[in-house]
Amino acid sequence: MKLVKELFPFVIGTAIGQSGSSFLTWSFRNPKIIWWQKILLIPITLLLMGLALWVTFLII
Repeated sequence: MKLVKELFPFVIGTAIGQSGSSFLTWSFRNPKIIWWQKILLIPITLLLMGLALWVTFLII
């Protein structure tokens, strides 16, 4: 049970990180999204990834 408790934040962090990066790649490949929207998406994605890391370290 302790191992699950220790691995859980890593799994969550990785999941958020992966979805963030795949979201970013998708947004760049999507022709409907204009260039200035892409520029706005980068800090949002970085913020999500940073939040994931922060939550991970907070749980540990």
